[in-house]
Amino acid sequence: MNAKSIRDTIPCEREHGKQEGFALIVSILFLAVLTALGINAMRTSALEEKMASNTQHHNVAFRAAETGLSIGLSNAGAATTTSNQENSEATYKVDIAQGQVCNESENAGCASGWEDKSVATVDAFTEYTTEAKVPPVGYSLDGPFATHHFRVESGATYGTTRTRVSQGFRRLGPTVDQ
Repeated sequence: MNAKSIRDTIPCEREHGKQEGFALIVSILFLAVLTALGINAMRTSALEEKMASNTQHHNVAFRAAETGLSIGLSNAGAATTTSNQENSEATYKVDIAQGQVCNESENAGCASGWEDKSVATVDAFTEYTTEAKVPPVGYSLDGPFATHHFRVESGATYGTTRTRVSQGFRRLGPTVDQ
């Protein structure tokens, strides 16, 4: 009685035996390639997140510096136009989320209840630079008028970003010796 073993009668068992681990090696290589692609994708997304955060911080710092520039321009616009004009410098806190401005130079601690993640520190500097004896249009050349030149600088810090903007303007007024 020649009995066949069960192993000889199952065809798929014999085919698996002939593979000798080739499918395992291919699957391990495939898994290694997918792992490398996944790690690369994670690194790329982390870099993109940092770049987006940096761009957002730069935008907020620029807007806050522009706010400081507007404050400096309004302060200089109300000033007298003489050569003994005092230069003014002030530090402000700007809450970007609420749109509020607090003058830290005059009222220390006025921004104590604000959330730090939406607050930028702004410094504004207004300087009287010079007087130019330029007659305005329509007046005689020896008129008692001059243009008074101002320069306003503002800088803002938000997160790790620092932005500085500067603007000059002129104001028509009487000459200093008048």
